[in-house]
Amino acid sequence: MSLFTKATSKAHKPMRKGVFFVPFTLLLVTLIFGAVDSEGFSNVLDNLLNFCFQHFGWLINFSSFLWVVLLIGLMFSKWGKVKLGGKDAKPTMSTFHWCAITLTSGMAIGIAFWGVAEPLLHYSNPPAALGIEPSSAESAVWGLKTAMHHWGVTPYAIYLLFGLAIAYAVYNKNQPMAVSSCLYPVLGEKGLKRYGGIVDALTLFAIAGGVAHSLGLGILQLSNGIAYISGIKSLATNPIVWISVAVAIIVAYTLTSYSGIERGITWMADRNVDLYVVILVFLVIVGPTYFITNAGVEALGMYISDFVSYSTWMGITDVGGNLVSDSWVASWPIFYWGIFLAYGPVVGLFLARIGYGRTIKQFILVNLFMPTIVSIIWFSIFGGSAIFLDYVQNVPLAEAVQADYSVAVYAFLEQFPLSKISMIVMMLVAAVSFITLANSMSTAVATLSTSGHTIDDPEPPAKYKIFWAIIMGGCAIVGVFAGGVQPLKIMGTLAGIPIMFLAFFCALSLILFAIDSKTDILSKIKEIFAEKKEKKKNKSTV
Repeated sequence: MSLFTKATSKAHKPMRKGVFFVPFTLLLVTLIFGAVDSEGFSNVLDNLLNFCFQHFGWLINFSSFLWVVLLIGLMFSKWGKVKLGGKDAKPTMSTFHWCAITLTSGMAIGIAFWGVAEPLLHYSNPPAALGIEPSSAESAVWGLKTAMHHWGVTPYAIYLLFGLAIAYAVYNKNQPMAVSSCLYPVLGEKGLKRYGGIVDALTLFAIAGGVAHSLGLGILQLSNGIAYISGIKSLATNPIVWISVAVAIIVAYTLTSYSGIERGITWMADRNVDLYVVILVFLVIVGPTYFITNAGVEALGMYISDFVSYSTWMGITDVGGNLVSDSWVASWPIFYWGIFLAYGPVVGLFLARIGYGRTIKQFILVNLFMPTIVSIIWFSIFGGSAIFLDYVQNVPLAEAVQADYSVAVYAFLEQFPLSKISMIVMMLVAAVSFITLANSMSTAVATLSTSGHTIDDPEPPAKYKIFWAIIMGGCAIVGVFAGGVQPLKIMGTLAGIPIMFLAFFCALSLILFAIDSKTDILSKIKEIFAEKKEKKKNKSTV
């Protein structure tokens, strides 16, 4: 059977019109605004972001830490022994395929893009509030530790918060395959029917901003790869190259999504893992192995020991006699948590779909810790090698990254043997990483915007997957033309702000699921008000 054979669905799955048309209209307006006035679009994004950081930055930072604590607590609770789907449920795929899809659907283009750039940026420009000397031995380890933190358990806890609540609601409480199902113990059956569509429409709009961020990074990185390999540096900023790369990626992830999880997505995830192993082994062999291992272990120790303090750090510092948060906090951790929140509900929906038959403890272990371990290894090897080249061998990599983030990995690989081949492999890593994420997201979004899905027939109609793949690709192209990495980061972060509030209700749902609450909160509140009303009525008649 061909890889790109259409994944068939056994039943008619109608469109959820409210969920489909509301976010589509908002996205269409965004696309038109960005295309007509890219400078004005970028200014609006900046103003919105500044407002959100001033009022909600602390809450984003602190709540993201709380989700890690909550999930680890649930993993060790009695609830952790419960199987998703009931005691007789059997997994729908092998453990290896499950881990491969989980790994690549969450990390995507992120570590491929930032593996070299981020550690170098932290090493050469640590936050002023900490008083660390830039480009020093201390900042080298701090840079690695910080990158590990940003791509460690915290982002995966955000995904898992939604994924676990959705999976339990769908497989153990017979709720529909939708993000809003995670609120079942809060809203109840009646509340879900009334408000569920609003929740799903909100998450659908948010994920478009998140995917636009990732696809935009992919376009920039692949364009720079073409420029480096060809020797024509001007291609990196050529709009025709950007559009050509975008179209190629959109076609690729549309085709694999069209084929369904069993063929396209599983195949791409497996190839992605193969490429990760190839490039990592290559760098361990030709890179500064001694420094990689020593600095990586030290950074890991700092990451673990500083986890609580850094998770709640807002960088309060004196600026002109006024105590304010260091702007670095807004530019890095809060930026990231916002982007991961934008992804959270829909990545969670996808993780729920492939988690059937696993215990809750297994679900948390694989989705929280397995990607974290890979991220730590990735940043230790890529980031450690890059910092060594800059500090010890005086290769001006940090300077190159400051000028353009997207050239980082190619300027880095240029320093090693077989550089052209390794650049091509890295381009494949970037392309396949994004395609794997994007096709899982277009599948999840198509699932969200249609109804009628069951455990035996979970595949959404192909036409919806294709439609959303094109729309999200269009958002990414607008972001790239609006100014590159920064507008893309802002789009992703802003999309996650409203999801932060949804995350609190999702966390409450998990607690209620774990204690096996029999009554939803909305109904309980109505009962309390009804009782008070009845008492007042009785008093007035006495």
